[in-house]
Amino acid sequence: MIFNMAGGGGKLKSANGTQSADSTNYTLNVTGVGFRPYAVVGVSITNPADYGNARGFVCDADGNIAKQTAANVSATVSDDGFTMKFPTTTLMPYHWWAIGK
Repeated sequence: MIFNMAGGGGKLKSANGTQSADSTNYTLNVTGVGFRPYAVVGVSITNPADYGNARGFVCDADGNIAKQTAANVSATVSDDGFTMKFPTTTLMPYHWWAIGK
């Protein structure tokens, strides 16, 4: 379930779920957000206090990714979603938050 909150002209969505995995990374691929995210963070639900499992990114004024929490996040952003990579040690399922306009 995606929760949608709005205030001050911005939008915030969050959801729980799982993700796909390859041999080296877990990839979180989210579509259907309904806006272009400007900031995203994802954490493990099973161990949310372990900040080593958290990943995220922020965008610049043009909507391009400006900073990531780690080099291996390999984030991408679109007008309706985003992708992020997590280390294989990340405990899943995850919870994510996306902020945008």
